[in-house]
Amino acid sequence: MTRFMLNACKYVAGGGGRIVRGGCVWYLCLGNRRQTAMQIFAGVVSLLVAVAGVYVARGATAVGYSHALRLPPVSMRLKPHQDQYINRFGSKFGIQFYPHHAGLLPAGLGPRHNHSSLTDGVYTHALLGVELDRRRYILPMLPQKDLGRRDVRITDFTLYRTMTSADLRSTQYPHGVSVRWKFISPFYPRDLRLSLAPAILVRCTITNHTGRALNAAVLAGLPAGGARAANRTDGIIERHKTVHVIFRGPETDKYPKNLPETQAVALSSISASTPVSMDHCTCFQNALKVAPGASQHVWLILAQYVNTRSVVSYFGTPCEFEYQKLFDNIHSVIHYARHHRHSMLRRSRIFDDVISGAAIPPDIRAFIARNFQVYLGATWMLRRPDGKLLFTSYEGGTGYFSTIDVEFNLAPFYVMFWPACLKSELDLWAKCYYHWPDLHPYRTGPGGPLIWFGPKYGVMEHDVGGGFIINKQVYLLGPMPVEENSNYILLNSLYWRYTGKLDEFRRHEKLCLALANYILRSSTDGTGLPDTGINNTLDGFGVLHRRYPDQVFLGLKAACALQALVSMLRAAGKPQLADPYAAREKLIIHSIEKYAWQGNHYAITISPRHPKGWNKPWALTTNGLFYDLLTDEPQPLKPSRVRSDLLSQISKYSKWPSMGIWRDMIACYFGIHPHTRYVLRPDFFGDMYPRSFNSIAMIQAWAGIGINVPKHRITISPHARGWFPLPALADWKAGKVPWIRIHDGSIEMKNAGLLKNFQLLQRSAAHG
Repeated sequence: MTRFMLNACKYVAGGGGRIVRGGCVWYLCLGNRRQTAMQIFAGVVSLLVAVAGVYVARGATAVGYSHALRLPPVSMRLKPHQDQYINRFGSKFGIQFYPHHAGLLPAGLGPRHNHSSLTDGVYTHALLGVELDRRRYILPMLPQKDLGRRDVRITDFTLYRTMTSADLRSTQYPHGVSVRWKFISPFYPRDLRLSLAPAILVRCTITNHTGRALNAAVLAGLPAGGARAANRTDGIIERHKTVHVIFRGPETDKYPKNLPETQAVALSSISASTPVSMDHCTCFQNALKVAPGASQHVWLILAQYVNTRSVVSYFGTPCEFEYQKLFDNIHSVIHYARHHRHSMLRRSRIFDDVISGAAIPPDIRAFIARNFQVYLGATWMLRRPDGKLLFTSYEGGTGYFSTIDVEFNLAPFYVMFWPACLKSELDLWAKCYYHWPDLHPYRTGPGGPLIWFGPKYGVMEHDVGGGFIINKQVYLLGPMPVEENSNYILLNSLYWRYTGKLDEFRRHEKLCLALANYILRSSTDGTGLPDTGINNTLDGFGVLHRRYPDQVFLGLKAACALQALVSMLRAAGKPQLADPYAAREKLIIHSIEKYAWQGNHYAITISPRHPKGWNKPWALTTNGLFYDLLTDEPQPLKPSRVRSDLLSQISKYSKWPSMGIWRDMIACYFGIHPHTRYVLRPDFFGDMYPRSFNSIAMIQAWAGIGINVPKHRITISPHARGWFPLPALADWKAGKVPWIRIHDGSIEMKNAGLLKNFQLLQRSAAHG
């Protein structure tokens, strides 16, 4: 541990539905290894041709996965329609937890939005349960009608989460017996093989507190329709299935209607496990004898493999999953998970500790962990035909690829943990921008005015495609010119300030200048604030907030983008190009301070029309400041006014949780403790909508931490209490993450060698 005396530093720091037929292959591997026995488990269905596999190991003591967390896992009660997942990164593979419907339902390659579909028979069901003294307790993966009269269907759960696990516990088991099902999605930053492997680890733990020996068994299998027992050496279950994929929104008529399919059915095991007869299932059991006060563990590996090699069309050419390059087939996935399980779990614990060890409130950790799994379900890691990696993600149930304003929310995660993801998307947006002719017509909704955008006009597209095709925007409400232009510039700047690499900006300099020039042209009234091209991302709000001239929210984000461009131009040795953008940034800030300030808050708009509500405080006004604060750059507004504006509406939240999160994180930099009342939108149930994962930045914002790699500088609030990680500066190959805290007037560090080239400064909370 290293101590550095604080330097005094006052620093002035934002449907429709498609039915797609597909087949899947389920693997259940059973066997003995040392003093362990293996049991079986059923898998998850994918949209295309899929294969799933399960490997089970059981021992008298805990094997492999035991949390070494600084703080305990966060818990939450599962509600009838609660949106909970365990997903894999980039592989479109995971499980949705719906305990009061069919339960533990599989999530395919596309999102499921309308929860009425939970009972329409399109989901794959599976058996997962335990037998205790001759009575079965089954997780709700099978409908009630498929269970025996004495079978107990477990539906009352409490879920304990870390970033990579979901631990289901229930009080429905017999008195004195506890059964825990833990689903683990291994993840480790920048490790493609570990993070992309389409395998979910599952551990069942039975603990006996009864004072007598307990006869128990773990049960697993698939519905009997089509499933059959094969030879006892393969450990394979193949299952025929039709998968329904549901998107929301009118754009789905542009998505592909049919995809390739193959189907097969088979089942076998390789261990001495015993086949079990059930009316509606082909399944196996692994018998256990649990001594008083002891625990027994059964390990399962659930794996999936898509055989189809043309999953997504990228400008007319097919892309395949990156994991298809890393693993030849389902057998290699199972082999990897079986032989590297301990390493996968160990590395995942390191990642878990980054969030669980951060001194942020438990409810925020719970929110981050839940939204991480939502985010994972939206991600795609593909291999382009030219051999290069392609990362993209869905905007939830809409199926839009790489929506810029959504990825703007997710970019703090990228720069802290996996910068190559953001780099890939910066290239993707640029390719889409230049792909189409100079004139690109679009109507802003039914009956809306016809507008033109594209390279000739300097307008960035909202997204790059939808469904399973990447080539152009599909969002029907048209582009969001000023906002998406600003977002793209700010994302280039964030990448530079967190990696120290200016190469991305040098490659996209021409594009950034074109987008900035549009921002200059967007003001026609002399204030500098945009009054054209003002359609923004708040498409669920009224006109005043969504597209009103001279809006402070949009003007401030534009000003921050222009200042970011100025900094990048100067760093690139082209200060002569920066003057018009610097001048416009100053004009915008001058107009906001002169016309928007209302005594204790900023107005929503400075338009002379003064629409109803124009001068009220708004939770989103200062959101554009966050990237400046996160990267330890001077924020342009008067700090005392920003603080007053934040206090005027710190307890108010919009229906977009992510917008309240931006405001709350900005407040942290000004020494204000937010309320953090984040309520998930009920209309996004089952949607895998990832925007609220911007909350990951709380691990730095809560302590007022700013990192600027080009300036070799780190700042932290003097009021920060506890340890906070700096994952962007970690040595992930060595598994070392630097941590800092303020203690007794000095900054203490762990793994201080990773910060030897940085100056550590105290941020004045009163000034941002």
